[in-house]
Amino acid sequence: MELLLRVRNAGRQGGNVPVQMGIAQRAVPDGWLRRRTTSQALAQRSRILLKCAEGHSAMKVSRRLRIAPDTVRTWRRRFLERPGRAQ
Repeated sequence: MELLLRVRNAGRQGGNVPVQMGIAQRAVPDGWLRRRTTSQALAQRSRILLKCAEGHSAMKVSRRLRIAPDTVRTWRRRFLERPGRAQ
């Protein structure tokens, strides 16, 4: 049972890895949030990434945006794992 819990929680240890975005990278989600035609899903992902880039934890972002913490972790992880992203 203990091993199963460790494996389940292993993916959550990196939850507070800061998302670093340059000015040009921030301009993209900022632009999506400002457009009137942006889908709600894309706008939510943009809000998540921008809050994470401000240095907030996954729990804090999830509380502020009233979404599940796993949703924040998923989009943070996907952003950090993008191909061609400088580490």
